[in-house]
Amino acid sequence: MSAVSFLPKTARQRRRMYHGAIMNFRLLSSETNNAISIIDALMTAGSEPARHIHSHEDETFTIHAGEVVFFIGDKTITAQKGDIVFAPRGVAHHYKIRTSSCRLTMTMTPGNFDQYYWQLSFPYDGNELPVLGAYHSDEEMNAMMYLVENYGVEFI
Repeated sequence: MSAVSFLPKTARQRRRMYHGAIMNFRLLSSETNNAISIIDALMTAGSEPARHIHSHEDETFTIHAGEVVFFIGDKTITAQKGDIVFAPRGVAHHYKIRTSSCRLTMTMTPGNFDQYYWQLSFPYDGNELPVLGAYHSDEEMNAMMYLVENYGVEFI
């Protein structure tokens, strides 16, 4: 790894669609010796993950637009533009988008969980958020469950 990692010239070079979210992979774990990863996301209400626990990484969320309610352990935090929310590893958490969509940045330390999102997403050059389907296919669910177990995440 070089001493300095450079971001791509445009975010579109790493723009991908992941279940109800347009994700721009700003800094990959592979570029930081797994120290950190940073993903900008535009998310649709209803695309939020179920309550879960990360055993390997902390997550920090910076809200740029919309309103998101975080449930971290036994705490409830309502976050809006400019707010930063920390979800430590080992603590159950989930969140709910209260507006039709939100824009946020996810920072993960260490950064390896970015590869979960990368493996379950596909390149996307559009600007439209998807209309969410009611269910994932059995194949998608099996892939998700396999990956979350490998990345040390437990849904509860």
